[in-house]
Amino acid sequence: MYLLGGIILGIAFWIMYIPTGYIPGASGSLSSIASFFSKKIPGDFRKHRVIYFVATVAGATIFMFLFSKPFVTQVSLWRLIVGGYLVGLGAVTARGCTSGHGIAGLGSLAKSSIIFIAIIMVVAIVTATAMNALGVAL
Repeated sequence: MYLLGGIILGIAFWIMYIPTGYIPGASGSLSSIASFFSKKIPGDFRKHRVIYFVATVAGATIFMFLFSKPFVTQVSLWRLIVGGYLVGLGAVTARGCTSGHGIAGLGSLAKSSIIFIAIIMVVAIVTATAMNALGVAL
């Protein structure tokens, strides 16, 4: 199932990249949607970014209803907010998110993306190990 998911992501990437030249990623699409609602729409705004973001959310929702059960997280609201803020800050600082660096960057063997993903993996492993050792439920 993981291999199939990877193949679908790769195909979706090329479907988006070839006609538009846009490297698809969640943070770029989300920031484009945010700019859509502002009074000043930047010159790099493209409707395909909004379509990409909406299709990503719709696809995940459809998949959930077809192949799994809906769930409610046990994570407290404050942790979700802080975590979301930190992920957003990281995406802005890294000039891209894990989906952009992980799929497009690694696929093109970009040094910055290889370093970014390596750092993400090390930090994730250290954090999960520390939280487990402290007895904190994730």
